[in-house]
Amino acid sequence: MTVRMIQLLALLLIQITILAVGRPAALERPAGALSEPSTAGELEFGQVPIPEEEIVKVEASKASGRMWGWVVLSIAASVGGVAGVSFVVIRRWGDRIRLPLTVAGLPGSARVMLALVLLIFGLVHFFGMTTAYILSRIVNGSTEEYFFYMKIGKLAGMTHAHLFGMTVMHLVVATAFLLTTVREPLKVVLIAATIAGSPIDIASWWLIKYVSPLFEALAYLGETTSEVGYLTMMLITLYQLWTARDLRLATGKEWKK
Repeated sequence: MTVRMIQLLALLLIQITILAVGRPAALERPAGALSEPSTAGELEFGQVPIPEEEIVKVEASKASGRMWGWVVLSIAASVGGVAGVSFVVIRRWGDRIRLPLTVAGLPGSARVMLALVLLIFGLVHFFGMTTAYILSRIVNGSTEEYFFYMKIGKLAGMTHAHLFGMTVMHLVVATAFLLTTVREPLKVVLIAATIAGSPIDIASWWLIKYVSPLFEALAYLGETTSEVGYLTMMLITLYQLWTARDLRLATGKEWKK
């Protein structure tokens, strides 16, 4: 009885193997069925490429002097807002804020943690810019065309996700930057410009879609401000994380207490 069961199990395993591996591909797919999507659709994030004759061409919008005036005004308002807030904070609290803890007093575990987080956030910025370029220059012909096809539900979802994610990321980076020995006025300007750059960039998405594609200039301002500010804070913080030493421990004063 046991030998018979073993033989039946062996036959069953052989049949399963034949069905899973040895079955011809032609028998698995009936005639007329769709073939597997080619790798040409990778830039469309896995979607099958749309035939050329079915693509709706978006005509370039005509620029007007009045609209350019609104664009320049929005850029000036953004720059002025960041500069104004920085000026007021520096004048009122610039010489008073002195944190009791700096990167020089951090243990090795905290330094490794902050360094890895900063580097990973740098990768987030890199892939974010890469994705934006692919969507607005390769998958679509322009930024205007990209937002033209986007529905308001997706735009609202992108706004929510980016506002939350970028704010949290910049909060972590700015907190680490606060522990450096950089002068307080520079900290205020870099933190204000970096954090404010994201909402300026996101606001431009709505303006591009519903007002004018000329507001892409505002997107460049917000994105550049955010990226440059983050890169500056990251490099300064990383440098001081791995070079700063606690003078109290170095001179032995901590052991005399």
